[in-house]
Amino acid sequence: MLMPDPLMVNAVLENIFGNAFVNWEPETLEIELIKLKDNVLSRYGKDELITNLINAIRAIRSEKSFVLDEWHILEKAMAAITGKPVLFFEAQPAGSLHELFLGIELIKELLIENNSETLPDDLGLSEEAKIYIGYMLLDFGVFYFPFEPYKSILDFAIATRKFDSDALLQVSDFKSKLDEFLKDKNAVVAFLKLSEDQPEIDLLAELKSINLFNAVTAVCAYIVVRSHVDTLDSAADRMADDTPKELAKVPEITTTEQEGISENIINEIFSFTDSDGSMAIKTAARHANNHPPREGTYIISKDPDKFDPDHKYENAGGGSGSMTSGQTSGDNFSSPAPSTAPDLSRLVPKNPNLKDTLAQIFANLDI
Repeated sequence: MLMPDPLMVNAVLENIFGNAFVNWEPETLEIELIKLKDNVLSRYGKDELITNLINAIRAIRSEKSFVLDEWHILEKAMAAITGKPVLFFEAQPAGSLHELFLGIELIKELLIENNSETLPDDLGLSEEAKIYIGYMLLDFGVFYFPFEPYKSILDFAIATRKFDSDALLQVSDFKSKLDEFLKDKNAVVAFLKLSEDQPEIDLLAELKSINLFNAVTAVCAYIVVRSHVDTLDSAADRMADDTPKELAKVPEITTTEQEGISENIINEIFSFTDSDGSMAIKTAARHANNHPPREGTYIISKDPDKFDPDHKYENAGGGSGSMTSGQTSGDNFSSPAPSTAPDLSRLVPKNPNLKDTLAQIFANLDI
């Protein structure tokens, strides 16, 4: 059996038991879950991944646990909800920036279940937990990130490291490159698509700047993870809102299909950039799992002359004379998509030389 979605597991448990399951004794929970005869939940106590996943969900949501206080407990909770076997007597730091972002974003969504109105920017993490996560981010070459909880975590971690002047110059250089990258939505989407289409390319060798490489890959990793978690959360919310208690089941799948970059995430990510109405977010919907279609988003400039002077992205998505897609927001479609669906591959300049491609993506940026 593949790893089920943590947010869906939480939503089904909440649907059936309310929040009482959070504080039950493991023996009580196992008995109640066996009664459900659910192909996923009833494996609690027998399947290590399912058992650790449900225990991690309960620990994260319980006000009595030390998940947010002690780094080694936080580490095991993150391992469990990201689908890793929990090694209780060995260190298990995140193996990649994607994995670290995923663990934190899932924890944040679970905490919101308890504290939707009062969740602090740093999620209520203790100093040692912030140092633990912050030092991992620093090890991945991320010295600054404008989105919470990472901003608060990194500010605290850097303060504890007491960087010398040379190190602080590196932090400043990283920050300037990341902020510059976030000025152009087209560049961000194009870089995402390039990375997806050609995952084997050595981007660091081409960019020739470790800070630039770390900055752009951190932004892209964050967008991918946030879009994925947003899709999971939406599917979990639909199940909780629309499914009678007696029909609530956890799908035996690894993830809910990701449906693009969600509009609220893009608005959050670019909220601090210059916004004069010149950038348009076009939406396209997908029908999945017999649920009403949910909007995914594609970022396209509606003023090619102003934001794309070389017309390198012109007519992306099938529009005529502009960069907006011909797809109407809210339309249903399943594979294959209609010809008017946004064609993100056209956002990547078609050059045989990767260096020229990257030069075009970053043409309007001072990096």
